[in-house]
Amino acid sequence: MQRAEPHTLHSVSIQFPDPWFKARHKKRRVVQPALVASIARHLPPGGWLFVQTDVLELAEDARDTICAEAGRLLVDERAEPDAWDVPKPVELGGITTERERSCFELGRPVYRRVFTKQG
Repeated sequence: MQRAEPHTLHSVSIQFPDPWFKARHKKRRVVQPALVASIARHLPPGGWLFVQTDVLELAEDARDTICAEAGRLLVDERAEPDAWDVPKPVELGGITTERERSCFELGRPVYRRVFTKQG
């Protein structure tokens, strides 16, 4: 993605990344400031970043990282800060991952956020 031209992505979807619970391993999490900055640079206005996980701590960490790194560029307009039941983007066509299906079958919550690139 580093070599791609700005505004070349329509959307980015990060689904059920490894939570890396230990404090010393948090640097291995997918949603890191450098990745968020790169995504913000490569999305056009109106493009979006979708994140979903079944681990609340990871969802909160991803939200906080995105807001801290690109809070004025990537905005979550669909939910309150602690509301996680936002609908999946229609562009995903109702497709569910195996992990998502497993969570629904077990009655586990799935935490979702959609961040839209501002002009």
